[in-house]
Amino acid sequence: MIHILCYEGVHTWILGKFAKKMHEYLGLFAVDAEIAGEKSPASSVIHHITYGPAPYEKIAPVETLMITHLDTERKLHQVKQQLKSFNMGICMSGDHRSMLIRAGLPEDRLCAVPQAHDGAIKPRPIVLGIASKVHDDGRKNEWDIVKSLQQFPPGVFHLKIMGAGWEKQVAALLGQGYNVEYHAAFDYEQYVNSFMPSLDYWLYFSHDEGSMAFQDAIAADAKIIATPQGFHLDVLGGIDHVVNDMHDLHMTLHNIHMEQQQRVARVSRWTWAEHTWRHLVIWDYLQNMVFRDALAEEKVFINLLPRLEQSVGRALQYEMVARPVPEMDALVLAAKLAEEKGMQQLAAQYRRKALVFYPKNDALRSMVLQLYPSVQNFVPA
Repeated sequence: MIHILCYEGVHTWILGKFAKKMHEYLGLFAVDAEIAGEKSPASSVIHHITYGPAPYEKIAPVETLMITHLDTERKLHQVKQQLKSFNMGICMSGDHRSMLIRAGLPEDRLCAVPQAHDGAIKPRPIVLGIASKVHDDGRKNEWDIVKSLQQFPPGVFHLKIMGAGWEKQVAALLGQGYNVEYHAAFDYEQYVNSFMPSLDYWLYFSHDEGSMAFQDAIAADAKIIATPQGFHLDVLGGIDHVVNDMHDLHMTLHNIHMEQQQRVARVSRWTWAEHTWRHLVIWDYLQNMVFRDALAEEKVFINLLPRLEQSVGRALQYEMVARPVPEMDALVLAAKLAEEKGMQQLAAQYRRKALVFYPKNDALRSMVLQLYPSVQNFVPA
């Protein structure tokens, strides 16, 4: 049982949210857990959120402290004393862990798990602006712009146009679900106060000496995607992305999209599932350390050694499954043999260890995940 000890109401503030989210995902990982405001000696693991109100002595085999904002000597001294008893302090950043080690806290009792986010916030579409009208001779290459945008999912770009004659192109894009804001009539006040300042990128894809809106777009601090000609060359370094043809335009839009995706991906793994999973790995490791000698004394596994020797053709020592990072083959065999001997609880323990320590092994995942189907969508790939 994982006992999440939260010292404030779970619906009160951010620490309560940590407790609720961790409890939710432990349930999805098929791990028994509860949230409470007091210690329970029946728990195998107690996790304190946070260190402040936590006592100086532990009562469970494994107890960990959430550590953050240690910014005074008093707080440092408190945690230093707590870590004489507690198994591990779990910092919210690697930088904070390093700072605490430099301050004299024990390195072997400090680790770090990055904070999580809800994953509810999505990047807004990249706002791409055009400020020119369309002519009958097609000099603005309006359909080429449409074709380029159609190479991307509808939600990537939000196209804003101010200028007459774009009705057909706008209709084509809107019909396919693309985001388009169209102003057929030029409105100077709107152009100055809202249209230009709202743009991420300003686009001009024609070869007719340039656009009069070029300098306005620079003044609005929009990045410029434009052909290298005419007015566009008067401002040194004014063009951020030079485009001469369709290939240039497509690659420019592609690179802009990829840059956004790469920025977003920096926190894509910082989910509550990953946050909880890393805590589970730490607790499993600590339980191995605490119970290793006790289990060895009880010889829970020793009686299985003859069967293991027959299965693998060699004597498999108990330490292979009891040490902090057990061997994968040992865990698989131990789980199967324990189950054959009717030791279901021990078999479940070995299976969970296998999933914790070897989540990327496809064969092992298949064997373990069928026992824990609710875990499948949350195990890190």
